[in-house]
Order: sequence, then C-alpha cells, then structure tokens
Amino acid sequence: MVQTRSPEECWINPHGPLGRPESLIVDELPPPNYLNRYTPIFVAWGVGTAILQNMFKRRPYYAGVQRHILFAGIGTVAAYYFTKAENNRNARRDLIIEDYMKKHPEDFPPQGGKTFNDVLIPWAPIR
Repeated sequence: MVQTRSPEECWINPHGPLGRPESLIVDELPPPNYLNRYTPIFVAWGVGTAILQNMFKRRPYYAGVQRHILFAGIGTVAAYYFTKAENNRNARRDLIIEDYMKKHPEDFPPQGGKTFNDVLIPWAPIR
C-alpha cells in the first residue's frame, strides 16, 4: 500500500525555514516617475547602442535618427522598471528590519534624546 501525505506536508516553502510573514508583503508603493535618477544613464545606453550599430555597419553615427529615438524611449522605460524594482526591494528590506525590531525589542532599547547643549563642550570667552 502506498503511503500518502497531506498537501501541507508536501509543500516546500520557497522563502526558507522562517516562511514569509503576511506583514512583510509590500502592498502599495507609489509608482516612480519616468524621469528619475537612472533615466539619463539608460537613455545614454540606448542612444549609444544605436550609434554602435551604425559604426559596425560603417554608416555615419547620426544615420537612422528614428532608431536613436526608439532606443532612448526603451531606455526610459527600462529606467522606470529598474527604479520600480529597486523601490520594491528597499521597501521589503525595510519591512524585514522593522519586523525584526518589533520581535526583538530587547536588542533595541529606546534612545534618550539629547539637546544641543549636551553635545557642546562648555566654553567661556577669554578676554
């Protein structure tokens, strides 16, 4: 007779032994702007690709301007999705850190506030 297991026993957790707590799911992040810090890099990469293609075909670098514009647009879209992935990765990292801090408060004692007067060395003018 073949011994069968329940579906719960056969399930392999892809997120490791700790699982994926529901509190760590990033629900809604605002979409990034199309003009972000990566846009010039990806646009230059796209236009540079078009120029390299022209060089390999022994044509002037400015030939086929429509390809330059197309590759610049593709670079803009690539920068958008790269920024979106980076924002999701950073949000997930921040949620993991906050979750750890909530579960282990003994490792993170509350910090006492300092005034600016406590930071400065006492000073008396010499005349």
